[in-house]
Order: sequence, then structure tokens, then C-alpha cells
Amino acid sequence: MVKDSFTQLGKLIPNLTRTSPTMPPATKPIEKNAWRLAAGNDIADHTAVRVENNIWTITADGPVWGHAVKQRQRQILSNLKNQNFLAVKLNIQVRPVNSSSVPASEPSVKNIQVLDEKSADLLLATAKTLKSSDLAEAIKKLSERHREEKK
Repeated sequence: MVKDSFTQLGKLIPNLTRTSPTMPPATKPIEKNAWRLAAGNDIADHTAVRVENNIWTITADGPVWGHAVKQRQRQILSNLKNQNFLAVKLNIQVRPVNSSSVPASEPSVKNIQVLDEKSADLLLATAKTLKSSDLAEAIKKLSERHREEKK
């Protein structure tokens, strides 16, 4: 009988994860350094990289960083080639933003700042000149804040 079954299972798990077809191999430190040199420190600080079959999957912290990688994609691929890394393509992904489970609440009346009448009139005049009806409506609502004080 086996004395410590947990230890035996512990020896099994590493072997299973190495042979799992769904789990890509971990990115080597040399590839991470190559990514930093190819993309630059700013982009590298806001991205994670995984390499599999010469396809570099880049996971950006947000849409802005994903767009930055996309804009520089040709230059980055060239930089990787200059470092003797074969990169067929960059697969760019954006890390999902954790959405709050708490619904946004309406601002309390205490947090609303009241406008003076002159500022409200300027906002109303500006709203009348705007081409975007949605923006004009929002500016009109903002201009009404000075009237809330008088109520």
C-alpha cells in the first residue's frame, strides 16, 4: 500500500499539464526579453506575451494598449526578425475589464454642483449651435443646474 497518496498524485499532475494539448507552452524569458526589445518598454509594461508555433499572442491591459500594438505591428514583427525570432503573426487580444456587479447609481443631489446663471446661459447658447442633437441635449440639461438651486 502507498504511504502518501497525495505525493504520488503530486508527481502525476506536472506530467499531465505538460502533455495537455489545450495548454500552450510557457513563454521563455528570452522571448519575453525579445518582446520588450521589439515593442518597447511602454507597450511591454502593459502586455503579456505567449508564443506558440511562431504565432505571438499578445494580451494587452486595455484597448488603448491593444491598439498601440496593432499600430506598430509591422515594426514589431520586423524587430523580432532582426533578433532572429520567427514571428509569423501577432495575435492581439485585450484583457477583459472586470465589470462591477454593483449597478451605477444616480448621483445624489448633494454631489451636484449648482451653476451660476451666466455659465448656464453660456451653456444654453452653445447647445443651440451644436450639430449633434445628443450633445446639445446633454449641454441643455447641464445648463439647467442653476435653476435647481432656485426651486
